[in-house]
Amino acid sequence: MSGDLRGSVDADAVLIRRQGRAGRITLNRPRAFNLLTRAMVRAIHAALDLWRDDPEVELLVIDAEGRAFCAGGDIREVHSHVVAGNLGDAREHIRDEYRLDLKLARYPKPVVAIMNGAVMGGGIGLGCHAGHRVAGERFQLSLPECSIGWIPDSGATALLARTPCGVGELMALAGLQIDGADALDLGFVDYTMDGNRCQEVIDTLCATGDPAVLGIHSTPTGEPGLRDKVGRLRLSAPIDTPVALAQALERAGKAPEMADWCARQLTALARGAPLAQALALRALEAQRQRPGLARALSLELRIVSALMRHPDFREGIRAMMIDRDRKPVWTSPAGTVFSRAETDPFLRRADTRNVIRKFTEDPAK
Repeated sequence: MSGDLRGSVDADAVLIRRQGRAGRITLNRPRAFNLLTRAMVRAIHAALDLWRDDPEVELLVIDAEGRAFCAGGDIREVHSHVVAGNLGDAREHIRDEYRLDLKLARYPKPVVAIMNGAVMGGGIGLGCHAGHRVAGERFQLSLPECSIGWIPDSGATALLARTPCGVGELMALAGLQIDGADALDLGFVDYTMDGNRCQEVIDTLCATGDPAVLGIHSTPTGEPGLRDKVGRLRLSAPIDTPVALAQALERAGKAPEMADWCARQLTALARGAPLAQALALRALEAQRQRPGLARALSLELRIVSALMRHPDFREGIRAMMIDRDRKPVWTSPAGTVFSRAETDPFLRRADTRNVIRKFTEDPAK
């Protein structure tokens, strides 16, 4: 195949083409922070299917135009389906994105993700499950989903569950942002690189078809610090409630050198929807007990399929994306502790069974 493969994606929102020995996928909605629409997801699916058995395509390179790699899936599209009462369409939208995440992780050819900018939500699914993950100097990864009544998804719970005690919980519940140095230290990426060299590296990948060049061009982008800070919280076991995390931050914040940092995390923690935070912790717990990306995506799909009906999701979208007053009024006050009996129904929704079976039974498509 030669030339561009754009399909029906509006205004070239994703540029799909061959370059040398590589299949190129470039997100091209810089003004919208490269949010993934369903049309973009389907176009990428089609490209992966086409290139799977093409002997002239030896590897895939995913990158983005603008200052964001990908700020997530276009949650407004999901919200519009929910408001219109089209819950089936909303679930299918999410399922398409999750299947793309799994397809990239299991792709039979090397997949290189060059992430030189903001990475959130669906951006993590698109970039951080690739076989070769590169963080440019502008890389910033965060998980702000609990602030809109959602949970970290797109397989993020699989990555978070592998981090040191307390790190995954803090990132999931408080939306803590990490840079390339911390991402490398915590296993979210494989290489860090000077952003000015990214295009040169892409051209070399396309010319050689060999991802080994990434190690040659990688450069340090700073020293990691999050592991040490979270270690100061002195957690001996995974956090099981947002209240327990808040208490650990309050204790550690008594040390002068930790006071400002802990205060910022406490403020961010208080912004999240208590129910979503409780469900995020349940998802992390499940991943630690039975790890695996497919399991993570399946459970995330169960949870968000239930959350999209919950008033907290509509309130979060209203407060953060529509009215933008950033003052959501959640159905439960901060500090609420949910029993397992209260959260179990979100993990076992019977009406999502068929959707999950379709998702897991044929991950190659």
